[in-house]
Amino acid sequence: MSEFTLKIAFDIFVWKLLDLFAAVPALIVGYFCRAWWQVVIAAAAVGIIVEMILVALEQTPGIHEGRLLMGVLAAGVWANLAFAFKMWRAKRADKIEES
Repeated sequence: MSEFTLKIAFDIFVWKLLDLFAAVPALIVGYFCRAWWQVVIAAAAVGIIVEMILVALEQTPGIHEGRLLMGVLAAGVWANLAFAFKMWRAKRADKIEES
């Protein structure tokens, strides 16, 4: 029974990860964060706001804690990727500027 629950959670996470409605805002806020702790707060905010919009548009039947958590985790993945890309680009630009 436990494996079945984890499989459902993983499936929801993958679908939330591939949802462009949530991925695009997470990428944007992640790119504009200046510190790692801002990425955490921004990802949580994006995940919660996206889930609230989906509930308001009645695409999902009510708020479910598991789906909300998977949405926040998926937003965190995208926001962290954008933040890491920005940091990598800044370090690369510094190295090019030094040489």
